[in-house]
This record gives sequence, C-alpha cells and structure tokens, in this order.
Amino acid sequence: MRKIALLIVLMTIFALTTYAEITLAIVGKEVMTFGVDLNDPIETGFKNETTAELDFTLISGSSEKGKPEDGAVYGWIKLADWSMAADNGVWKSADNGDLTAKIIFPSGWVKISGTNADLNYINVVQDDDADKDNADKGLNDAITNKGGIVLGLNFAPIAIEIGVFSEEDWTGTDENSYGVNAKVTADFTVVKIEGGVEMGLNYLPDPGIGAGAKLTANIAPLTAYAGLDVTVDGAANEMEFGFGASLAVAGITVTADGSYNDSLDGFDVRAKIDAGGLVAGLGLALTVELFNMTGIAGDPTAGPDAKNAYDADADLEYGVIVDLSYATATIKPYASVRYATYTVTDNKYTYTAANAAILALTIGAELYLIPNVTFDAKYTSDNLTETTDKGKILFITKIAL
Repeated sequence: MRKIALLIVLMTIFALTTYAEITLAIVGKEVMTFGVDLNDPIETGFKNETTAELDFTLISGSSEKGKPEDGAVYGWIKLADWSMAADNGVWKSADNGDLTAKIIFPSGWVKISGTNADLNYINVVQDDDADKDNADKGLNDAITNKGGIVLGLNFAPIAIEIGVFSEEDWTGTDENSYGVNAKVTADFTVVKIEGGVEMGLNYLPDPGIGAGAKLTANIAPLTAYAGLDVTVDGAANEMEFGFGASLAVAGITVTADGSYNDSLDGFDVRAKIDAGGLVAGLGLALTVELFNMTGIAGDPTAGPDAKNAYDADADLEYGVIVDLSYATATIKPYASVRYATYTVTDNKYTYTAANAAILALTIGAELYLIPNVTFDAKYTSDNLTETTDKGKILFITKIAL
C-alpha cells in the first residue's frame, strides 16, 4: 500500500509541475553496540541498528525551494524510524518505518502518511494500568493507523485538514477499523488556536469519537497553553484537561505541565529546569514528575477491567531526574540519575510494588575523534539499591551521514 501511495504522490507532483528541479537528501545512521550484562555475562554480544531518513524535494521554476505564497509547488517524501538489526549474523529488517509524502501548493497540501494526524493536546499523560505513554500521545489514539490521506486547505492564518485513515491495510483478514478526522488551526502568532475531531466509522456498538482543542499564547519569553481531550465511546467516556507554561530567561528554561484525567481521578505534574544555556557546551537539567497527586486508588465498586478499577497501590508516584553533561570538540562526559517509584523501558513507565523508590544511574562519555563517527562508552543500572542488579556496560559506535 505504501509503494502505491508513493507512486500516486510522484505522479501527482509531475502532473502539477512542468519544469522542476529535484533534490534528494538521505540521512543515515548506523549504530553498533557491544554490550556486557553484568547480571548475566552470557548475554554479552553485539547489536547493529540502522536508521535512515529520505527527503525528496521538488523545486519549481527556481534553484531555491519556493514558498506556497509565491505560487510555487513543491513536495517531499520522508522515511523515518526504519531499523535493521543483526541477530547471530543474520540481518533482519524491522517493519516499523513511518513513511510520509507531502505536496504543497499555494492554497493547501495533500499528504499521505503511515500514521494518523495528532489530535492530542495534553503534554502529561499517565496510564495507571502500569504503562505511561509517550508525552505526545493521549486519549485520542483509538485508531492505530496503517495509513491514510490528508487534504489541507490554507486560508492564512487559518488552516483546515481533513483526513481518512484505517487501522489495518486492505490485505488484512480481520474486520478493519477506519475513521475520519478534521483539524482546524488559527495561528495569529501571539495566539494560536487548534481543534480537531476524529470518528471511527465502523466501531460497534458505538462509533467512537475523539475530540480536542488547545489554546497557546506566545508572549516572549513566556509560552503558555491550555488543552482539552475528550473521548466518547458508549459508557467509557473520558476527559483530560491539561495546561502548561515555559519561561526562558538568561540561559535558563523553566517548563511546567499538568493534567487531570477524570476517569483515572489522577492529577499529574511534570516540571523541568534546564540550565544548559548558562555555559556553552553545558547540559544541566532537573526534572520532577508527580503522578496521581490526588492519591485516589480507584472505585472499589468498578469492575476489574474498568479504567478506574480499584488498585491498592494507586498512590502518589514520583520521580526526580538529574541530567548533566559537558561537550567539547572531542569529548562529552555525561551522567543521569533518577530517584523514582518507577522504571522506564522504551518510554513506558512501570511502577514498583508498594511505591518502593529505586535509584537508576547512567554514566559515560562520547568521543568525537573521527568526522561523522561517535564512540560512546557507558555504564547503566536500572536500580542501584538492588544488590542483584549489577547493571550493564555498553560500548557504542555510531556512524551518521
């Protein structure tokens, strides 16, 4: 389906352009890691990973990329998050790439994408079912899309997007889930208003509707926002309200976000102080995360599968993270310490039993001795308080072009 989508975009580009210059940019990264698991030396070995990004740009009537308001037509194709790994000498490709193609014209754009348009407007999201999703994910991710198409219309300062997406592709053997969505953005520079709605068309017994809105104010050096996400799906209706602000003064940036989920009865806060701008090459940040500040364990009368089911361990969860680094022309030593009631693996937070705190540590150094090559040596432990967790030692070589 993706190959067909690319062909359609290419045909569209050339059909809309008589004279065009084509530029192709490829960004690739090869990472080889030699790891030593001190808990189980048998696990010692190599892992190879490759990522690549492809940018395809169409330039109309000029040696420079034109702007839509100048009447130019241009486009790009991007491949991201594609990886390949070697397992016992056998190379295997992981089918996790996200492919996006877009053509922009004066009054709008057409985009084909492997993922859905983002309709989530809350920055802090917690899931008390032991996982916390990525910061840019939230309630309105009911449709895990294989792909879709978006039509955008530009009536500056207002932009409108209308999209159609499906959960599986047309070769799937099971019943497919598909949906439509629409987004509106009004960007007045100082104030930006965003809103959108998404509906699953064949969800039974209810269609499943997700909606969201966000208001952002930019008054330098302060940026503030307030957002709302809502899902309507039969009896499982859910609402999440969020707000946040960021202030940057004299090399120090302070950011704070909060959210409240009515189904989880949870109020979550994340605050960060980044002092990396004080000295060139310095990286210094303190992050504090507080989840479920209301300390409500759930509804004892709710069923075990309900989102607000009773959980004796659903108490205040917290984390304090300190990140420190200093980069020179040839070396970058770094360290990260996290004291928290959770562990983090692949952006998923797993809470400890009885809110027991753990102490995680990563310490290492990057070397830049050869152009486009980075050598990285580090020690990492998920919990220094556990005598059985001896940690891991990793030696990483990265070549990026």
